[in-house]
Amino acid sequence: MTEDKRQRNHDRFLSSMTFASPPIKCDCDECGMDIFIPPSVSEAVMEHKKRKLLKETAAFQERNLVIRDSGVSIWELRMPPGSEPLIEFGGSHRIVLVKSMVTGRNIFSIGKGIIGSADEENSRWGKSWLENRGYIYWSNGGKAIGWINKKQESDKRLKVSDTAGDVVLYVIKATIDVVSQWSGNMDGDSWISKVLNIFQKYLQKGSNSKLTEQESRTEEEELIPSDSFTLFQLVLNSVASKSP
Repeated sequence: MTEDKRQRNHDRFLSSMTFASPPIKCDCDECGMDIFIPPSVSEAVMEHKKRKLLKETAAFQERNLVIRDSGVSIWELRMPPGSEPLIEFGGSHRIVLVKSMVTGRNIFSIGKGIIGSADEENSRWGKSWLENRGYIYWSNGGKAIGWINKKQESDKRLKVSDTAGDVVLYVIKATIDVVSQWSGNMDGDSWISKVLNIFQKYLQKGSNSKLTEQESRTEEEELIPSDSFTLFQLVLNSVASKSP
């Protein structure tokens, strides 16, 4: 591998690992929060990834902002097979909409420990996501969150630029304060109103409805099909309005 290619891979890694490369330049909703990452953790993550990049050309997940307003945002996340997980903090509530996923893909949540370490990789657990379905994740108090589209034997023939095995998600995020203070007074037809109404619906349906105790609500919950359909429609409308 040439020195230029090593540098390009290294630069791409730095842009993807938003929590490990101060000063923070990321525009995601979690960055800028008062969360301290020990230098030893950042350095360990960086060194591990550098070693991996020197051995092979890595694929990277891509995150693009669709729309953001008043503490609510929609992102598109593309995950190629075998790509490095794009790590964020779980400081906000999330709804994950599975836009595109070829049958048979193996999706995993990141495990516990330093990302890329043996402990972290061994503690990853599989997701039972289905295409065109939605899943809600409550704030976990700021712990790391991310997903992996595991590379399979059949993927070895695919080039990095081949998108046949990519998993594409829409991730809707809302801050704890916005959800907790939502009163339903906003225009009921606005996209923000529809998103917050669905967050509130599942929040109130859960056994623990105390907004001050969200850290304990980290389980995944599948949306009913009609709610997933509503959210897909507003996301697609937002995407269409953004197009030139």
